[in-house]
Amino acid sequence: MRTVWLVLQREVGVRVRSKPFLVSTALSLAVLVGIVVVMGIAAGEDTTRWDIGVVGDRAGAVGDAAADLAAGDDGIEVAVERLDDGAEAERRVAAGDLDAALVGEAVVVDDEVDPRLGTLLQAAHREVAVGEALQAAGASAEEAARAASPAPLAVRALDPDDPADERGAVAFIGVLLLYGQLLGLGYWVASGIVEEKASRVVELLLAKARPSRLLAGKVVGVGVLGLGQILLFVVAGLGTALALGQVDIPPGTYGLVAEVVAWFVLGYALYACLFAVSGAIAGRPEDLQATTMPLSLVTMAAFFAALFAQEDPSGAVARAATFFPPSAPLVMPMRSAAGELPLWEAALGVALVVATIAVAVPVAGRIYAGGALFTRGRLRVRDAYARAGR
Repeated sequence: MRTVWLVLQREVGVRVRSKPFLVSTALSLAVLVGIVVVMGIAAGEDTTRWDIGVVGDRAGAVGDAAADLAAGDDGIEVAVERLDDGAEAERRVAAGDLDAALVGEAVVVDDEVDPRLGTLLQAAHREVAVGEALQAAGASAEEAARAASPAPLAVRALDPDDPADERGAVAFIGVLLLYGQLLGLGYWVASGIVEEKASRVVELLLAKARPSRLLAGKVVGVGVLGLGQILLFVVAGLGTALALGQVDIPPGTYGLVAEVVAWFVLGYALYACLFAVSGAIAGRPEDLQATTMPLSLVTMAAFFAALFAQEDPSGAVARAATFFPPSAPLVMPMRSAAGELPLWEAALGVALVVATIAVAVPVAGRIYAGGALFTRGRLRVRDAYARAGR
């Protein structure tokens, strides 16, 4: 464990101090926060605000009634301002300070009244007129207010919005982030192995430690950095959304976040072993693209399977991908968010991933041991495995 810890510290220290890591992390954070801010601004722009002035008590009652009516609509806001006289109202409207003004029985506008504002003011006027008529007939002020402003009609939707759609959107963002992390961190592991081989550093390291411990330290070190990154992204995204107060966080978001983080741990453990094999069989940095290409295609196919799972979470593709370890970390969050992941399928999918990791770890360690000192072109996987036993 001491050797693993030393290698882990070295890996983290080198990566954290590297300019590419710092720049990519800062750029990713800026893009993520920018997307959340744009979403918040767009959500704020959906609200229509009208500023109206009122002159006199009755106009004030109509304005207050309009504001109350608008309060029942999330997309409309009416601000009422008391004015001293009609001249001030006309001046403020002409200057563009007010959208409209109520002076006596008239609505004063600059050119024409917004149809929605006009409808709202007419409804408020009728409400006040009904209340006045009821009071004139002997009704109390409370009875007149209740009659003029009855309780709103109940709404019964035949096809209501499904909360799973909002959870699916959150899951998609998490899976997209997970896909990028698995691919990027896996390549970090592979490229780190090849760089050490090309610079002959691995020869010095192998003189002091076993290959399996070197590989364990490298994989865990890169994984710690990746986990820190993904937690940083999640905190930045959710924190910005909460700070804006304009982006609704769907119910179940925090559970989905925890699920994505858990799948990152399992998915990274699996993909790191596979990418370590790609690095071990590449003799030179030029060979790395060829040795990692099959894994890149597998990761991309897993992401496309996750997209299929988003469209049809209970379909044949989604269910098959649940039991295929490389695609399970990306597919299962989608199916879970949609509520289409039976407990037995989830348990079996997790068990298969864990079992695959249990097999991949020692196999990857042996292949790494066989290919760590090989620098003459590409090495076949079975040859690297056989070299480790010599």
